[in-house]
Amino acid sequence: MTSWVNPFPFSEELTPPGELELQLMGKRFLARYPSLMEAFRLSNPNATAFYATSKKRTKDSGLSFLKGVDPNRQWQSQEDNDVLRFFDTCPAYDETIASPVHGQELEAFQRSAPMQRAISQVLANMRLPAQALTPTEVAEMYGICGSLIASDYDPAKYGWCTVFEGVDVDPFEYYSDMEAYYDSGYGFSINYESACPYIKKVLFNNLAAAIDSSITNRVALSFAHAETVIPVIAAFTLYKDPDPLTSSNYEALKTARQWKIGRVSPHAANVAFLLWNCSQSGHALQIVVNERIDPLQPCSKWPCSFQYVSDRMRNYAKCNFSAMCTVAQRSGVERASWNRLLLPLLLCLSLAASRRLGMY
Repeated sequence: MTSWVNPFPFSEELTPPGELELQLMGKRFLARYPSLMEAFRLSNPNATAFYATSKKRTKDSGLSFLKGVDPNRQWQSQEDNDVLRFFDTCPAYDETIASPVHGQELEAFQRSAPMQRAISQVLANMRLPAQALTPTEVAEMYGICGSLIASDYDPAKYGWCTVFEGVDVDPFEYYSDMEAYYDSGYGFSINYESACPYIKKVLFNNLAAAIDSSITNRVALSFAHAETVIPVIAAFTLYKDPDPLTSSNYEALKTARQWKIGRVSPHAANVAFLLWNCSQSGHALQIVVNERIDPLQPCSKWPCSFQYVSDRMRNYAKCNFSAMCTVAQRSGVERASWNRLLLPLLLCLSLAASRRLGMY
């Protein structure tokens, strides 16, 4: 072990396959929205904005995306941690993640029969005795296997995926989805309520300003993290199942659930909020998740008026982030209320990448 060398040197950096993926994404956005992306090509300071967090990976994600838009230009990002890393400055969120309640459902599912069977199959493949590895360790191994495949490594070379051959991996998929659900999604209300700095900026500042401005094509790109995008998606009630992801709901949600992290937040996840000026019906808002127009929208049919969406997201415009995130202001850890309808979906012009990219 003393001579072991980490073969994965990109833990804090964008991988080469990730760079290519984002470049190709930039080309696709240029092809789909040429008039909008032309603002970046022309570098009109009144029509463009390129934001990233303090993390190098997010800056590199943005530069790779924009290389796909115009490989001959040099770009400079603006750092915006307050909006894009809101989870870093919310003590109430930290308290929720650290609380015993946070891991209750995950621990219960680890003890469930489907998970225990899957773990036993993995240990048998590895020729290890029972309880040689914890459920958390086996689940992390499955996550590493998935990351190797997504990053274009040869999983067979490192053996992480071979131990799952012939194994029913559905419990590991569900467990991974549960982790994101309780860490950043619908599991706790503070997860998505704390996204108000981003929602306020995109919906009530950027889009509202675009409506009032004489500039016809405005684009803002924000590159951040999965912990940014997932709460935003939850705030707009996208990919929300009728029932919560709990240990007892595994069989019911095994094959027919909307909340799948591979769908909600894959590598280079992105959310585009598109604002349309419809001559007869006024301004309309459309949301595109991972380059796919999703039918999970609050409006029964397109177009969804900007006013309709902004009215239903009004709480995010009025939110007091400091008060919301003060532990003393909240009465303990709050599980999301499943019986009340969350504020409906929003659409606008924004894009999320790398672990989050934004567009307006």
